[in-house]
Amino acid sequence: MAVEAGLSTGVHVAPMRPFVGVGAQEVATPRDTARIVEQEATAEDVVARMLELHADRDNPRVLRFGAGQAVAKRS
Repeated sequence: MAVEAGLSTGVHVAPMRPFVGVGAQEVATPRDTARIVEQEATAEDVVARMLELHADRDNPRVLRFGAGQAVAKRS
């Protein structure tokens, strides 16, 4: 079944926007995130560094979950 333009599919998709922290001069990229994961010892440290870059995160719990997964995968 094709979805016609303008009709809702019932799934909300947030618009893409760059994550620019307060006072940040650049947009963090996945490469920046990977570098931070490699540099920091714990998931808590990763979260702290990412929140420095992206203090305006809508849902930091997602960041905490992802940081925990990334650090566990690294080990």
